[in-house]
Amino acid sequence: MPTTQPNYWIMQAYGHVGILNEAKYALLSFLAGTPADKLPQIIIYTDQPAFFKLFEHYVTFKAIDKQLIKEWSGEINFVHRVKIKMLQDFWATHTHGNLLYTDTDVTFLKSVPALFEAIEQGTFLMHVSEGAISPKSNLTISRLYKFFKTNPKELAHFWAAADPTTLQMYNAGVLGMNSGMLLEDVLRLTDDMYKIFERHIVEQFAFSYYAQTKAPKLMVVNDFIFHYWNFKEFRGVLADFFTKYEGESLQKLIALHTLLLPQDMEKPKRAYEALSFLPRTLRKLSGKRWTMPPYRF
Repeated sequence: MPTTQPNYWIMQAYGHVGILNEAKYALLSFLAGTPADKLPQIIIYTDQPAFFKLFEHYVTFKAIDKQLIKEWSGEINFVHRVKIKMLQDFWATHTHGNLLYTDTDVTFLKSVPALFEAIEQGTFLMHVSEGAISPKSNLTISRLYKFFKTNPKELAHFWAAADPTTLQMYNAGVLGMNSGMLLEDVLRLTDDMYKIFERHIVEQFAFSYYAQTKAPKLMVVNDFIFHYWNFKEFRGVLADFFTKYEGESLQKLIALHTLLLPQDMEKPKRAYEALSFLPRTLRKLSGKRWTMPPYRF
């Protein structure tokens, strides 16, 4: 069923050229798979709008500079706080709509009209569950669990809805919402928690906590969107791609973007990092770490 409210897709892309190239690739992937009559309004917060000149017909640019980034990073000087403030900035000028946020390091696996339909029905979107907040999870999440168990009082006033150690951790590289209702709570928890637990995971946890305790429904979208957050090496591939095809038309770049698929190119690294300690150590010692698959454009 088509949505009745306007749809928006928003990204933040500033600073490092690698991040800007990721955003360009995300745009190519999105435009390749989304029918023209289903396109949302695309908004990019950036300090370099000229970098996206090829996409200017599709994108609205919002200016962001070092001073605003510093302001949005807050007293805690936390870069991931910028995302929360950016989303608040969006909702300050939009009274209604269906908002899809993604980090720049994503590629679209399916057309997303169904995601906007879910958002309009009140479903909150996050990328994927990363597992329970427990001592048996990965190192980052198990440290978070230990923090909650050894610091029970500092943040206790936040846990009226649920004990955080009974919940799941979700990846916040993709978010979907039809209002900014949760953002003030997310910001407050992020600010207070980061002061005593200075870890990058704090903003992600804050979204996870309120998505599970205050949103009517939570949905993961990893079947629709691939998030290659642990594959920074792909930036070199993107640099080669955009250098080779500099000056080409947007339509040609859309057609060519499938020559490099991060979901496939990441597999050797993912397999290597999934090895247990001994096999991985032996491969390191023998100089057989993972290597980037060969690619040709």
